Amino acid sequence: MLNRTITYRSMSGLATLLFVILLLLIYFNSKSPESPAPSTSDSIENLRLLDKRGQVPNIIWEDQNHKKSTLSSFRGKVLYLNLWAMWCAPCKQEIPLLAEWATELVTKPIHFILINLDDTNEEVEKAKIFLDSEAPQLQGVFNANEVFLNAFQSEVLPAHILIDKKGQLAAQFSGDISEHQNQLKQILLSLLQEN
Repeated sequence: MLNRTITYRSMSGLATLLFVILLLLIYFNSKSPESPAPSTSDSIENLRLLDKRGQVPNIIWEDQNHKKSTLSSFRGKVLYLNLWAMWCAPCKQEIPLLAEWATELVTKPIHFILINLDDTNEEVEKAKIFLDSEAPQLQGVFNANEVFLNAFQSEVLPAHILIDKKGQLAAQFSGDISEHQNQLKQILLSLLQEN
């Protein structure tokens, strides 16, 4: 009987030890990500200007008036690109804020472009009506989603791309800006101060 008790206690201790090791392995594996985050696109929590800026591709698109535009035509201005869709609630909620900033900064060298990523003609029409009613002072781009998605490889909406006056990518991030609007506005103002 004594041998069985010792064996039972030894097995119980071994099981406890294995359980603790398993918990430690799970804990430490969850601390190290499997793949690093891309360097150009970040979440809104890591909002900051890029240390190393690079040229953006010269994207060509047609605006809602069927006029061709290019990113290079905005050199000398800060460019705020916002990728959004009608099905994205945070996207629609932040558009009035962007419109407010555009009105407030109307005398500054900054231009806001909202790139709609809806797929169907019906959704695109709804997006045009929404943008006309909520932010008529902002330029909307429709039916050019492939071009912008390929250029900036954004996977999460809303997506925000800031391009400096030299045409270089200054910041790119995804997520709802409502809780970070003061920080974002300071970044915009600092970009406006650059030569």
